[in-house]
Amino acid sequence: MVKKMRIVVEYCMIRSGLLLERLNSAPYSELVYPSAVTLQLVFSDCHECECIDKCEDEGMAEKYAEAFKRMLPNVQNVLVESKPNFNVLDDRVGSAYEILPGIFDRVQSSMFSMFDSGFIEFVEPDAFNTLTHLAFGGDIDDDRIISLVHANASTLQILEMMHILNGDVAELLQSSDGGEQVFPALKKLHLRRQPEGQTPRRVERTEAAVFPSLKWLCIDMEYPFVDDTFFRGNTETLEYLEMQIDQQCLDVLADTGVFSDERRQKLEHLLLHPAQSNGADVVLSQLRIPMFLGGISQKSYRLCIDGFDVREELIVSLNQVPSVKNLRVVNMFGTKLTLSEIVTILNHLPLVSELGLQHAAGLGTEFDGISAEDLPLYVQDKFSHVAPHLWSLNQKYDEEQLSVETFAIRAMLMITLCPNLTRVIAPKSIRAEYHEVIKKEMAKPHFRENADQMDVLFRVEPTKPLRIV
Repeated sequence: MVKKMRIVVEYCMIRSGLLLERLNSAPYSELVYPSAVTLQLVFSDCHECECIDKCEDEGMAEKYAEAFKRMLPNVQNVLVESKPNFNVLDDRVGSAYEILPGIFDRVQSSMFSMFDSGFIEFVEPDAFNTLTHLAFGGDIDDDRIISLVHANASTLQILEMMHILNGDVAELLQSSDGGEQVFPALKKLHLRRQPEGQTPRRVERTEAAVFPSLKWLCIDMEYPFVDDTFFRGNTETLEYLEMQIDQQCLDVLADTGVFSDERRQKLEHLLLHPAQSNGADVVLSQLRIPMFLGGISQKSYRLCIDGFDVREELIVSLNQVPSVKNLRVVNMFGTKLTLSEIVTILNHLPLVSELGLQHAAGLGTEFDGISAEDLPLYVQDKFSHVAPHLWSLNQKYDEEQLSVETFAIRAMLMITLCPNLTRVIAPKSIRAEYHEVIKKEMAKPHFRENADQMDVLFRVEPTKPLRIV
């Protein structure tokens, strides 16, 4: 039973009418898929463009819509993707886009992915006014891009602006009359700026609730406002938040109370990264870990603080914020932790099942003056079963901080600490030496009795997931 139909077609086949001719001829004219509810239409590169003339049939767009609806009478979801080929940015693309409004008509969800805003040259924004998903990148300061976004503001559920080079996000939120453009149905917003792209100017908007239904927000660029524009009106809906942090962003979040208990009741996933341009300048003592952790809801389970060394702030905060005990997934890459600090953190995370961390340099005397040689037995006697639900450990390796030998021994100590681990990830680049160290250490008395548990350290993650299509 076919649920999803994927059709890949060259731009020029649409322009010439050749695709329409094939759809209306046997065997395609006899094919009907009543169970298919999703159509994925992919426009691809042209290979024989010079040989194909443009069809002059003025009713071609309507005929294409009729042909697709005959083949897929019950389709409810239409996904259209433009493959990037900047050598064919001419009326071949325009001809392909002309057939879309009819295909999008009367479906429940419609996705239009242009890859790059350069394709907007061939789009008539007024012809698209019921899109539920829009994706594009490049320059976002083109008036036609802004018009397309505004024309679909009332129906958009997903808006993705990826690989932004030039233009301000703020311009997309200003309607033609100078007021605030509201997106009442938007559930997912993803913003990403190219590293070489223009740094956005920070602006202040009005107090309107622009995204009242937002559930998923990723700001993979500098925060573009000096206020809480992204967070107004979605206190009861926002569940996933990923954003880059710099000092000015921190000040905005603190001043507007974005993470106060009253405002963040539903947040389940919180991921923080340093901003591309000046995130490293954040004053660690002002990172306000308690502020962020305070925003974690009672059913939260994922926290990622990536790129910041927040060791002291995090450990202090664990005693201040009771809701951390609900966390299931925690990643702290950038925070260099000793084994004793890891134990302290795990004691506050009774439900954690997946952990990502970075080890501090050396082994040293980490517990009450216990030497490195005595550490395994000490850990086993005093701290075993610290995190009973922890099954996955991802350790970031920094060759400037640790030798492979120390990294491997720390992994073995983590197995001793958390015997329910079934996946321990080590970088592929050091895997051979890493495994040799583990074999050597397993012959020593203090690790020998845990040899069965140590087998997990030799499991290799598949390089690529199995994909069935």
